[in-house]
Amino acid sequence: MKLAHLLILLTVITSCNSDVVVSSYHSFENPSWPAKDTIHFNFNITNTSALYTANVMLRHTPSYPYDNMYVFLTTVYPQGQSKTDTVNLLLADAKGIWLGSGMGDLYDLKIPLKRQFRFSKAGTYKIQLVQAMDIDPLPEIVDVGFELVKISE
Repeated sequence: MKLAHLLILLTVITSCNSDVVVSSYHSFENPSWPAKDTIHFNFNITNTSALYTANVMLRHTPSYPYDNMYVFLTTVYPQGQSKTDTVNLLLADAKGIWLGSGMGDLYDLKIPLKRQFRFSKAGTYKIQLVQAMDIDPLPEIVDVGFELVKISE
């Protein structure tokens, strides 16, 4: 029975292809993110019938003082409207263990924002990220990124 489940899972994984629409990082000179720094990512959507997954990517040092990070995420749509959400990004589990993969003095983490969704309109979208923590600048943040992946079956 376990073998049948494994074969089904492998079939699903191998039958789906992914195309990265955008994958970009913004690096900070010092490992800290000032609250005044808005990070921008732009991308063009032509296929509104495809499914997409959006991720925030973070690189931080082990000295980051919190187990999470709040960010203001603004989406600017092709028609010019915008929507801002406050997003809680978890960086560590309840025991304080970092969720990202560690490599020396750096942890790398990819956090899903939205999975398997469609865009309603074609055009250029803009994503803006601002750190929303009570400390300014937010220490030990090395890079912040955004990734959009098109999922095709």
